[in-house]
Amino acid sequence: MLRTPLVLLLAATTACASPVDAQAAEDSGAHCRLFRAIEQETSAGLGRLIDPVTRLSAIDLACADQVIHFRQELTIPEAALRPGWLARHRAHWSATYCRPGSAFEAAIRQGWTVATTITTSDGARFRLTAQCQSTAAIGTPSAT
Repeated sequence: MLRTPLVLLLAATTACASPVDAQAAEDSGAHCRLFRAIEQETSAGLGRLIDPVTRLSAIDLACADQVIHFRQELTIPEAALRPGWLARHRAHWSATYCRPGSAFEAAIRQGWTVATTITTSDGARFRLTAQCQSTAAIGTPSAT
């Protein structure tokens, strides 16, 4: 079973006593700084296998768009994925990033997107987006 071995930082974001819009802007800035630190820390390992079949190939952070996007490559073709792989992986993706009280969960609830695109060795692509309303994620094949 494939796991999501990405760096998880479960720090709580700080709240301030200010109007909601100002707090959201401050929180967004705090999330951006946190995700930038994760991006920088994790970037040193880009290109290496993070489990027996998965290579973390890139992390894209777009603070203005409130998106952190991990790109992963599998060393196996789509046909080698076990039945139900996508459903299990999307459930795991959301469960990982929607842990109650985590910085990722707070960011997602404030409009951030935490996504990954997984590309198999034969070019099939799957995009997963963490959804915290439930522990399910949206996972759909991407056009190649």
